[in-house]
Amino acid sequence: MSTKDSPYVIGVDGGGTKTLAVAATLAGEIIAAARSGPANYQSAGKDVAASNIRQVISEIAEITSAPRGCLAVYYALSGADRPLDFEIIEDMIGGITPSPPWPHWEVDNDALAPLALGSEDGTGVVVICGTGTNCIGINATGQRKQVGGLSPAFGDAAGGSVIGIRAYSAAIRGEDGRGRPTLLSQLIRSHIGSSDLLSVIHHTYADGEGFAFSSIAPLVFEAAERGDSVAVEILIDNGRELGISALAALRELFSPEDAPTVVLAGSIAQNPNPITLTAVREAVLPEYPNARIMVPTAEPVLGAVLLATRLAGKGLAVESSREFMERLESSYSTFDRSESLQ
Repeated sequence: MSTKDSPYVIGVDGGGTKTLAVAATLAGEIIAAARSGPANYQSAGKDVAASNIRQVISEIAEITSAPRGCLAVYYALSGADRPLDFEIIEDMIGGITPSPPWPHWEVDNDALAPLALGSEDGTGVVVICGTGTNCIGINATGQRKQVGGLSPAFGDAAGGSVIGIRAYSAAIRGEDGRGRPTLLSQLIRSHIGSSDLLSVIHHTYADGEGFAFSSIAPLVFEAAERGDSVAVEILIDNGRELGISALAALRELFSPEDAPTVVLAGSIAQNPNPITLTAVREAVLPEYPNARIMVPTAEPVLGAVLLATRLAGKGLAVESSREFMERLESSYSTFDRSESLQ
């Protein structure tokens, strides 16, 4: 049997910016990949999210030319937070996934994909920190705890948007005498292409377009690496908040004597600068000294593929998830995605 004709699964990782889908055989070989726009219905709208998810599924079906060989599809989607969210998303997915020929599919929060990458048994706590933040924990009994993930207005105090807002505020306060001078002023001026830091007010309030404060986050890392104390404090506070979220989930699901895995994922959490990771460790380890805090290097979509394989109930019976993931990562690194992921 050729690879093209082998049974396969599909993992879908849908976030607020893009949607990735990958099809892989049960031997861990990538056979197709596709990319489209955002899949978070909360921010993009249901019609846009559904269209983008439908696009990647259709492209995978076209590439494989063997839809009946698909055993399962796992959708890891941002915006799957509350019971109402799941009702909306499951209804949306039900109208997208062909059944038959694809009878087995499941949808869950996109945080579950990186948790699968970092925890072989699927238990532990995952903290996502990208533009926004989310935290989900699962223990061995299946008990689940979600902390945040709904925006700063509902308690979240970390993420790229929060970092950007704090940085912009610090830059302005440093110039008008309410705060310490900071390198962020110079970096932000260059970023916005204006000598007037208040020039973004028009975009924020007047024309309704809004300003992407999350775009400032990379500048905070740059300033911190250059020794700016204001930027360092912002990143330390961000990491501490992630640790606080992790602790809230850990206390609900694990005892201090346990050795749970804590997975950090997302563009901010996975930044090579060690400030965030150090702050999380300093928040978590005093109370959970045996916790294993790690940052996965694989793409989250591969975690969705692993979860799809588990959903299919095949392929991992005679090997560990780690062995499967090693082959999957190796195949993904060499797979030609030049056309499908443009």
